[in-house]
Amino acid sequence: MIVRKKMAEKKSRTKKKECQVAFSPFEVSVEVPSGSNLLDAVKTTNLPLKATCGGKGTCGDCVVRILSGPYHSKPAAALPDHLASQGYALSCQTTVRGNLSVELPQFRELSIQSIVDSKFFRKERDKISGTYELDPAVKKISLQIPPATLDDSFSDLKRIERQLQKKLPGYTMSCEYSVLKKLARAVRKDSGKINVIISLSEGRAVIIDAVPPSEDRGLFSLACDIGTTTVALHLVDLQNGKIAATATSLNQQITCGEDVISRIVYSQKPGRLKKLHELIILTINNLIEKVVTAARISSDEICFGSFSGNTTMTHLFLNLDPRYIREEPYVPTLNQVPAALARDLGLKMHPEARIHCSPAVGSYVGGDITAGLLCTP
Repeated sequence: MIVRKKMAEKKSRTKKKECQVAFSPFEVSVEVPSGSNLLDAVKTTNLPLKATCGGKGTCGDCVVRILSGPYHSKPAAALPDHLASQGYALSCQTTVRGNLSVELPQFRELSIQSIVDSKFFRKERDKISGTYELDPAVKKISLQIPPATLDDSFSDLKRIERQLQKKLPGYTMSCEYSVLKKLARAVRKDSGKINVIISLSEGRAVIIDAVPPSEDRGLFSLACDIGTTTVALHLVDLQNGKIAATATSLNQQITCGEDVISRIVYSQKPGRLKKLHELIILTINNLIEKVVTAARISSDEICFGSFSGNTTMTHLFLNLDPRYIREEPYVPTLNQVPAALARDLGLKMHPEARIHCSPAVGSYVGGDITAGLLCTP
């Protein structure tokens, strides 16, 4: 027992400290043990950093700039002293000693400045075509559900639908299975008072969540532009229409090609379409983490997402084969995209959140164009 205890104590002393390494402008971070090689840390994130020499420190391709944090870097002929004095280092010759903030300088110019709040929209509102009212596709409706009796022994769901019909006459009602599993408790927790989250579309009202008022939370949506190079995301409060937070980053698919054609070509080999899909979902999920932290909300409060992008980006976002966009007669899988669910795409939102994609016109006139035209005077 004494020997085992000493061994356990020795292991705990020798266990290396975990360090967080954050990479910009991709807004990606990874945890590695202290003493790790920085190039190895980059490789775990799939970020596009080359090392032609195989990590020998002779090619200079893997140069990075350390913005903050402790590290040790060996001198290398491929890195001039004046650059080393400015914080530049060859990642293959650099050891992580603590939490680091690292810039990949070759991609710095690709990072763009976006409109970071709603001031621009409010200022230019009158110049934008159309009439805009706060009428989201997902709403929160407060109900008082009468208790069941021997004379009125309809199910909990039926009694909820009956009250909803009074507020949404003419709609066909349905309820997600995940909601049914907690419905009995939710109806009774606050003496019949309940808030239901409803998705409305083409005469159908689907209950996607139900919570008692004592456990109530916000109702938010995402507005996301999936660019070939950059992804920009707004978090919108659906109860007042205000932008709660914004985040942008490079599209991590850039590791697989800088334009849509190269990404279509890349996607044709086994397993690579899945990788492109995972990279854009990873990019978006990183941005979601940033906006929910900034707004101090839970990701489960995001119950709707509106996404726009060119036709290829939309296909990769939905994990659809983009091959025939490139080949004559240039036909996409679809132009009008049906609503998807966040849980099916792997997005860090409410699992039943509805995902809407702007419709495309054709293979090279995508949802980014139609979304832009919507707001053009």
